[in-house]
Amino acid sequence: MIKFARIGCGAFLIVAASAVFGCRHHRDPQPYWPEQAPPPPGGAVAPQTTATRDLGPVAEGACDVAPLVSLAGATCHRVPGVQATGSEAATSANAFDGSACTAWNSGGYAPKFVAVDLGASQTLTGVILVPESTPPVNGGKHVIESSNDGVTWKVAYVVEGQMATMRAYSVPFASPVSAHYLRVTTEKSESWVAWRDIVPLDCR
Repeated sequence: MIKFARIGCGAFLIVAASAVFGCRHHRDPQPYWPEQAPPPPGGAVAPQTTATRDLGPVAEGACDVAPLVSLAGATCHRVPGVQATGSEAATSANAFDGSACTAWNSGGYAPKFVAVDLGASQTLTGVILVPESTPPVNGGKHVIESSNDGVTWKVAYVVEGQMATMRAYSVPFASPVSAHYLRVTTEKSESWVAWRDIVPLDCR
């Protein structure tokens, strides 16, 4: 069982980016703990699934993620968390607080993870990712996992490719997942692992 810290708020300066980059996406063959080594290269890769959608840049001072949720889909709503943890636990709640004006920084390179307790089992259909990185365009691999007990994890989606800092990316899962806990593990990154916000979604 992983330990979570209660979600709070903070403040950071927003830096906008103008480049747009795509990602490729596939299911990972099996879940694994962030502390463990990633699966070895050269294994079988599942067919490509629904592509991430670039929702555009997050404007300076545009803290509330609600407009991004609306862009993700008319039926979408944010599923809030109650507690968070991560490779750097003290500010982990900033990754899930619904504000793009706060940030979680792991303080190092991959592999790093951040996770949220949703308070009870929830149905999730995807997430919105708002990266924070220096350099502003960063290639990486991010594994999104769900769990109902904080012990056994199931891969919901893998995002692999380039993303730009302070742009929002909608990541629809291939099918809805049941999750009491949600975890995002960055396995590869060209900068320190950090997120402006990660927004769990229910778009049913």
